[in-house]
Amino acid sequence: MGETLNVHDITQNEQPYFAPNGSVTKQTRVTFFVGSHGPFVLTYDAGQATADKIQSDINAKVRDLRLITTADYTG
Repeated sequence: MGETLNVHDITQNEQPYFAPNGSVTKQTRVTFFVGSHGPFVLTYDAGQATADKIQSDINAKVRDLRLITTADYTG
């Protein structure tokens, strides 16, 4: 059977973002692992990092990894 793809070691922090025009805003960065894969990083502009959005994006990454890790590349 395939590898267990449990999400773990999730961290979330705010970081400055320096735009090309010289302005500075905050971005939220979420880092996580899925099984033995990662780290993966999701970056959100100010006000976009809702719990629902973050969870949805993490779930999408898990779905992608399931497709990749269960694919038959032998033939």
